[in-house]
Amino acid sequence: MVNTHTSEPKKAVVAGAGISGLTAAFQLHERARAQNTRLDLRLLEAGQRPGGVIRSFKSNGNLLEAGPDSILLQKPAAMALCLRLGLGDEIVYPSKSGSICILKNGQISPIPEGFKMVAPTRLWPMVRSPLFSLRGKAAMAGDLFKGGPRTSGDESLGSFVRRRLGNEVLDLVVQPMLASIFLADADRMSLRLVMPRLAALEEKFGSVIRGLRAQLKLIPPEKKHAAEQSFFSLREGVSQLVDGLAAALPLGTLSTQTGIQAIERLSQDRWKLHLPHGQTTETDALLLALPFHVSSRLLAHISPELSRELASTHYASCATINFVYDRKDIDHRFRGNGFFVPRHEKLSFMACNFVQEKFPDRIQSDRVVLRVFVGGTLQGHLLEQSDDQLVARCSSELAHLFAIQRAPREALVTRYTEAMPQFEVGYGDKLARIRALLSELPGLYLTGSGMGVIGIPDCIQCGQESADVAFDYLGHENGTLLVKTG
Repeated sequence: MVNTHTSEPKKAVVAGAGISGLTAAFQLHERARAQNTRLDLRLLEAGQRPGGVIRSFKSNGNLLEAGPDSILLQKPAAMALCLRLGLGDEIVYPSKSGSICILKNGQISPIPEGFKMVAPTRLWPMVRSPLFSLRGKAAMAGDLFKGGPRTSGDESLGSFVRRRLGNEVLDLVVQPMLASIFLADADRMSLRLVMPRLAALEEKFGSVIRGLRAQLKLIPPEKKHAAEQSFFSLREGVSQLVDGLAAALPLGTLSTQTGIQAIERLSQDRWKLHLPHGQTTETDALLLALPFHVSSRLLAHISPELSRELASTHYASCATINFVYDRKDIDHRFRGNGFFVPRHEKLSFMACNFVQEKFPDRIQSDRVVLRVFVGGTLQGHLLEQSDDQLVARCSSELAHLFAIQRAPREALVTRYTEAMPQFEVGYGDKLARIRALLSELPGLYLTGSGMGVIGIPDCIQCGQESADVAFDYLGHENGTLLVKTG
């Protein structure tokens, strides 16, 4: 039965305005609006701006990205959200100017055509490729004869790739990509969280290569070209999605420079938040879209056991540097959209994007922008250096690679401290314990990357799902739904 009497609106607070928190707040607002439900909603952000690691900016006529520059298409949540926000006409795709490339012995080499995820699906491009040795190619072929999994337990991604496809695939392809995208060490990361599809292919087909080939055969011929497009972005950068979400919230919902100082549990289902300058607010539902180490501190006296679980999650840091050059100063023909750097190349950066090739419309025609990634789990010590030191190291290495004769016009450094959770072996069990402990705290929810989600689409989906659970919790009082009246 619907309760039609006038009642105080339920209150919800989302803490953290990264992509997960923004999406959660938007989902709560949309659910309330669709059901004509009264909801007092606040989105609190400790920093000066929303968006978390997402930051697009313009500098001297160039559109640059400090964080992610594109969004995975394979997972539909992000594209669907862009369409909900009316951003369909703003969607753009990276230039198809080349394949993924790897730096080997100082030379940029493309990954063989047909190489998917961690394994080849086509014979002759692999045979002809100079990237792998004969021994490395033989090790990959061995995947076809090894049968199904040896164990049902969790395994590191590094261990899986090494035993199925060999050391060269791990060292030349998997580890460089994992370090750049997830800031991670393959030998510590959980296969079932980071790349669960690989475990599924081994279980079903007894071979990663056979499994990938079987899946490719399921793609209709007319859709194969579309399937080759892996990423999309927005005309004004990924921050356009952040701006769209913030603009879709009711005026006054988002408060920046308003981090939670402390949390009190007033009753079984009521929370009090202490904010800066002595302010407080109470809420019926609290969604923490924060790094786990921040949530751990806030929850230490509410649930010490939950706090310890959250605190034990490791986070990695990184920096991005956008180097802007005059095109006339670089006598190099750039192919592809960039390259990954294996550890044995001994460079200071993990990857480099050729921004003017990947998104030509963003960069002035007489400029070249090389964006590099520094730090992560394996090279975190480099972040102890100053911005000037990082710029000097990386620009010197780029000058050597591309015979650059002059210093860059600009070098724009952005640091992300403890930005990426590391989903190490056994992290799935940790998440199960966290969810069990949360079930004892009605009205409290955790969302965002720490909950085992990877990349913008998964963070969006996690934010939406957390908001749906919180809204359903708020919407029932003694079994009746509170709706707006009058």
